[in-house]
Amino acid sequence: MPSKEPKQLVIRDFFEHFDIGCPYHCASMTELQEAIERADPTILRSDANWFLTWSTSGKRTEKAPNTKYVHPWYTQNKWPSH
Repeated sequence: MPSKEPKQLVIRDFFEHFDIGCPYHCASMTELQEAIERADPTILRSDANWFLTWSTSGKRTEKAPNTKYVHPWYTQNKWPSH
């Protein structure tokens, strides 16, 4: 059986669905940061173009509501609705 070609990921999807209470999400962000730092440490600097664009909107005064992480195996393999 031929192997499937890996799918190209879109980083915005991870920001939209990130759950700060999920240990897997937090661990994956640490891994991503380490991979970026190995590839090019200048990407995660405050003078990087992407960060200048991102920070133009200013700091938020309100945070998104926190949701409690529930492992999908405990919800019959369905993600909790938000």
